Amino acid sequence: MEEPPLGSEASATVRRVKVLPQAIALVGILCLSTSALAVPRSDLPLELTWSVPAGCPDSGVVRSGVERIVKDTRATPVMADGRIVAVEGGFKLELSMRVEDVTETRTVKAPLCATLADASAVLIALALDSKKDAPPPPASIERDDVLALEPGVDEPPSNGAHAPAARREEQRRAPRPEHSTGARPGEQPGARRSALQFGLALAPALELGTLPRASAGLWSHGVLRHGRFRAGVSGSVWLRQRPTFDGDGRAGAAFDMLQGALFGCFMSPLWRLALGPCANGQVSYVVVEGFGIRMPQRQATLWPSVGAGLLGEWSFGRVGLFARADLAAALGAPSFALMTRAADGTSLYDPSGIVSRFVVGAEIVIP
Repeated sequence: MEEPPLGSEASATVRRVKVLPQAIALVGILCLSTSALAVPRSDLPLELTWSVPAGCPDSGVVRSGVERIVKDTRATPVMADGRIVAVEGGFKLELSMRVEDVTETRTVKAPLCATLADASAVLIALALDSKKDAPPPPASIERDDVLALEPGVDEPPSNGAHAPAARREEQRRAPRPEHSTGARPGEQPGARRSALQFGLALAPALELGTLPRASAGLWSHGVLRHGRFRAGVSGSVWLRQRPTFDGDGRAGAAFDMLQGALFGCFMSPLWRLALGPCANGQVSYVVVEGFGIRMPQRQATLWPSVGAGLLGEWSFGRVGLFARADLAAALGAPSFALMTRAADGTSLYDPSGIVSRFVVGAEIVIP
């Protein structure tokens, strides 16, 4: 056997030594890339509340699923509240999502808890991406809509890795059935519209200017809510006042007041809050009856006023808090007087030309 030429073994050794650093560098780059991809993103404008039974995927799984679908960090802010409970035959998901000032709730059933976590990720991703060209989520999912796995398929792991990103992207881009887009006849199926809602409120109130002293009362309103617009009717009843107008404190008058108004507001969403200007037209009905004088008289008067104010709302589901402040200008407010035995009129009180009112209370939104 011929021996290899002198120097060939050394040459091979030199080549192996040169290749070894390159391999180490390549492995290092791959490890760094894998680590970078594994770091979860936290820059999506998503506030997620997640309540599930033991053994179901946690909120991190849902958030990771959303982040795999939504690539644009400038997505529409979404507040989501998901709750999964065990029911007969599987699990039930109730998912409420608030986008700007519109809240939508979906109910979905499935035999597997992990399936509902996947559905939540897709629905939330669609809500985050609602301003893009992707079709919006269905206006509603009926209670008998069921997500189910095919027979014989085992339950996937709870880490969310069982749903490939390609399949999720396909689900996101798939066209929705025409009946689930929420569009009216003649509208584009992808057009998003705000749901028409009705709000009822009962709250304490304070008014300054109409009666002789600051007035405490009870305020109620019914309002139609459509997107950023509010239009409603309100009514208020105020506690009786019995001021006196003489030195010994025995002669005076009792004041009773009722008010009704029409109002409209335009709201601007500020995360969970909404703030906007309002305009209103109001009618005040005041009854004055004297006491402690020789010939007490009763006087009832009705007059209008117009005004403007500011409304603030804090919504958390179907119940929320609101606060409003208004200034109104009286149109033709009367002077209240009592007649004495001598038939001469004595002016008791002139309502202020500018009236202020403050209301803070709770509101229930239907549906």
